[in-house]
Amino acid sequence: ASKDKISGEQDGSPSEADYVLIADRSPMDQLLSWPFIMLTLFFSINMVSTNWSLATAADFLASLGDTNGKYLSLFTIMQPASIFALPLVDA
Repeated sequence: ASKDKISGEQDGSPSEADYVLIADRSPMDQLLSWPFIMLTLFFSINMVSTNWSLATAADFLASLGDTNGKYLSLFTIMQPASIFALPLVDA
């Protein structure tokens, strides 16, 4: 196989020479990039789902005896704090 085929120039895909580092892109280009839009959509949908669960958990936990909201507060704090556990996932 020739080097042109490996770099993707023959099949129409961009080669490594065509790639622009993210740091060299303008902020608007970064915000309008396909990966950023997809990540934003993915996390927006997941946050709506998580917030819906927390909103409906208040009544459920109250029916189980959490009258002072202690467990609801714990779950609410754990949601944003879970970002600190992310590096441990691949450990």
